[in-house]
Amino acid sequence: MKNWEQLKNLLEQAIQSAPNSVATFVLLNCLLYHFKPPKELYAYLLNALQVPNLIDEALKCIMAVAETQDVDESVAIELIKIWGNSNWHEDISLSCLEVITILA
Repeated sequence: MKNWEQLKNLLEQAIQSAPNSVATFVLLNCLLYHFKPPKELYAYLLNALQVPNLIDEALKCIMAVAETQDVDESVAIELIKIWGNSNWHEDISLSCLEVITILA
């Protein structure tokens, strides 16, 4: 893709300026369907699962990766740990289980 460098710069700017913004995660979700993320991005997504207003968007991003790419098993293990320690609402827990199932 010709514009990958521009998209990567836009994403980096969004993460730096608004790391806890839903809009940042919407942008990230779109990109994850087309590009393999660096390992650091997995940590960012998993950390976002600890921020109440970002849980749903972070799960969508992880789902985008799970549906389109091979993911290191450590991501699934960390996701299971986070889910096990969470007190998420039932619909979010079900979404997380769906993602875990795809990753497995």
